Amino acid sequence: MDFTAEHKLINILKGSHIADIDRKCIDSGMDSKLLMKNAGTKISDFISSHFGSGVETEGPFVIDDIDLKKYPLSQTGKNNVFGTIVCGGGNNGGDGFLCAINLLKQNYIVYLFCLAPSQNLKPGCFFFFYLLKKNKDEDKVNNFNIIFFF
Repeated sequence: MDFTAEHKLINILKGSHIADIDRKCIDSGMDSKLLMKNAGTKISDFISSHFGSGVETEGPFVIDDIDLKKYPLSQTGKNNVFGTIVCGGGNNGGDGFLCAINLLKQNYIVYLFCLAPSQNLKPGCFFFFYLLKKNKDEDKVNNFNIIFFF
């Protein structure tokens, strides 16, 4: 299945261009966690729009609109949709950890593979890893398994 053709998507930027944009944003003073929060939330919004979430979407977002509390923890039961997220230790890993947080709050069943030891995660990536681990440790989510693979 050609997802790009099926959804009439076009490639606008190469990955290397995105990296340049990220670097320029960070160099100009933007917090890398804000970029990760934007990317991770957009990914979870996309998944929710295709598989359902039980949470009404709030429409298109700009970077200032995104809030970690968008998806409340008060939902009960499981969504019965399984997903696997693979995260490295860089900033893209932070995107994945935040995506996992949002999907867990929507009761998705998430398996997460972490390809780096937590002590080797970049600071922004570790921030979202820590939030995810904290939710798991406080038993706020029970539909989650994390596997370290390095």
